[in-house]
Amino acid sequence: MNDAEPVVDVDRLLETLNRHQVQFLVVGGFSAIAHGATRPTVDFDCLAERSPANLDRLAHALRELTHGYASTDSLTRSPEHSPSWSMPRCS
Repeated sequence: MNDAEPVVDVDRLLETLNRHQVQFLVVGGFSAIAHGATRPTVDFDCLAERSPANLDRLAHALRELTHGYASTDSLTRSPEHSPSWSMPRCS
């Protein structure tokens, strides 16, 4: 990790997501660490439930975390036929 990379404040992130009642699953490195792995990680990966109400809560949480600078355009509503746990498409 170099000095230009942001450091993830996991406590603040989790507190904000929980306060906004965002439904999410922790995956990736932090999930592995929670289960006893010792691998290093510098990011935080999670999957958000894609209901319209949850995506709205997620958007509010992201705006708070970024002081209003987060772009939430990629938070798309899940079509009825898609799984309820999936990530929005990133371009």
